[in-house]
Amino acid sequence: MTSLPFTRRVRGTVAVALVLAASAVLAAGCGSSDSSSSASAPASTPASTGTTTTAAAPAAVPFAGAESTLPTSYPTPTAGTLTLGYLNPSSGQESLNAMQHGFEREAAKYGAKVTALDAKLSVDQQVSQFQTLIDQKVDAIAVYPLDPGALAPLVKRANAAGIPVVGDEVTLDSTQPATGFATQVWLGPDENAYEIAKGMAAAKPGAKVGLIGFAAPVPYIKTIVTRVGFWAKKFGLTVVGESDNKDDSIAGGTTAATGLLGRYSDLDAIFAYNEDSALGAYSAIRSAGKQKDIAIFSNNGATEGLQGVKNGKLTATWQFDSLATGALTADAALNAASTVKIPPAVLVPKPKEINPSNVGSAKNWDQQLADAG
Repeated sequence: MTSLPFTRRVRGTVAVALVLAASAVLAAGCGSSDSSSSASAPASTPASTGTTTTAAAPAAVPFAGAESTLPTSYPTPTAGTLTLGYLNPSSGQESLNAMQHGFEREAAKYGAKVTALDAKLSVDQQVSQFQTLIDQKVDAIAVYPLDPGALAPLVKRANAAGIPVVGDEVTLDSTQPATGFATQVWLGPDENAYEIAKGMAAAKPGAKVGLIGFAAPVPYIKTIVTRVGFWAKKFGLTVVGESDNKDDSIAGGTTAATGLLGRYSDLDAIFAYNEDSALGAYSAIRSAGKQKDIAIFSNNGATEGLQGVKNGKLTATWQFDSLATGALTADAALNAASTVKIPPAVLVPKPKEINPSNVGSAKNWDQQLADAG
């Protein structure tokens, strides 16, 4: 859920209901699916660590999709004494905390106060906290929903109370209306997936790829795993199947990867939706003695992900601009609270690929926050 000064931003005032469940927030259930790929890619030198594959560079595949038409900023907010509610899905997630820091810093710039609550990955807790913010009569609520369906009645209550709600990726498609939300900050899973597939094809041309997803209904995670599979085939990779991390943990990633290895003995690569899952996958691969044969790709860009690339456990990860995403969400909330007209969806900055060639200069979100002052 995929860095960090806002290069494209959203500005505004709103009672922000932002349940941040980025790419590493939820996980439940497990399953698999098979799919075949298209023609193999041309040859190149792989960028992955721990592999010896050589082949040709992936064929040129242009990115095209609805995300490319989205605006990348909101109007500049007006300063005022507003109180914004912020629902953090999990303070235990580094990327989500970085989003919260970006949100709080941006809100403070315009004189707004923030009431931030931590759901600790509990849908019930998030629902309860949403009601708390309504009762407190905040000016706007920002939320990255752990379960959009569970929040729907609360969104209606907030609207009835005159409190605008802003969401981080509420729907499965950027063109789908987020009912009851003033706007949604779109995390860009399609282009993120495109970049991941392109990176995998460059590192492991023609690879047979297994996917590790998450069964909980987090729109971003569901969408990116599906789209990685879609774009992987466009780049000449074969997606052999999927297995889900049940509890968003390293152990859950190990179990998911073990299932993939058991079903697909000729696996060449694994994509995991976050780094806990990816590092768990590495444990399973190492136990099978295949760490030099199977490349692991991930998403998020947390400290453990950067370290995983440095020590060769991960071939690459994609780091979210989490501080910028939080700031963009604050702009949306501020505008909404001030009844400024804003677009239904705004796109966040594109994640950055972190691989062996640039990991030495990569910084985690705390370092980026310190640099930003």
